[in-house]
Amino acid sequence: MNYILSNPEAFIIYMNTALLALAYFVIYPKFAKDEIKKLMYFDIGFSVIWLIIAWYFFWWKDIPFTIWFMNVGWVSFSIIMYALFETFLFIWYSKTYWVALRTVADEKAQEEKTESKNDEK
Repeated sequence: MNYILSNPEAFIIYMNTALLALAYFVIYPKFAKDEIKKLMYFDIGFSVIWLIIAWYFFWWKDIPFTIWFMNVGWVSFSIIMYALFETFLFIWYSKTYWVALRTVADEKAQEEKTESKNDEK
């Protein structure tokens, strides 16, 4: 516990790395694959789990966290670091597993364009 309190930024970064590695390299490929809705649900779950872990260690402690020369609270630091790490991992995952980021409306609009082009010919 002393290490966590002596270097809280490193602890949050290590935990982010461990949790997101578990999510993106083990859980998501096995259970969500290329389905964006499942990815979103799993991601909300992992985000909540991470905030509970951070809450357990840093609630009631007045520890300053530093981001780009600014002091922020543990919640802000945790969310910003998690989002930063996850952005790059999601881009990699969506390219690797061909995650379709289009909605149903986008697909229908694309089909209508294709049909109209075929009708013109």
